[in-house]
Amino acid sequence: MTRALLGLTLTLALATVSVLVYATEDQAGAVALDGETLFQAKGCVGCHQRGDLGQLQIGPNLTGLGGRATEEYVRQSVTDPQAYLVDGYQGIEMPELSLTEAELDVLIDFLLEAES
Repeated sequence: MTRALLGLTLTLALATVSVLVYATEDQAGAVALDGETLFQAKGCVGCHQRGDLGQLQIGPNLTGLGGRATEEYVRQSVTDPQAYLVDGYQGIEMPELSLTEAELDVLIDFLLEAES
């Protein structure tokens, strides 16, 4: 099985089994989206690594992304995955994610924040 096919299979499996709730309650009782859990629930970990999340290198490593990418670049890369192709990853198509605007904002914030 090729790396791309394996990644797509894992992404679809993770998305299908994604019964994870990626929201938490803040102190006021309001629901707040959690970027790390969203990163897992949407299947990003099936192809990308960010810190200690994910182990496959089907897609680019996203660890330290905030130090080398702008918010605009990351937003377009998530919403239009074929807009920019990182050297060495041509021919691997990232699936388009079904995200609300709030989910997209939280995911981008998570990807750009420094890992602890």
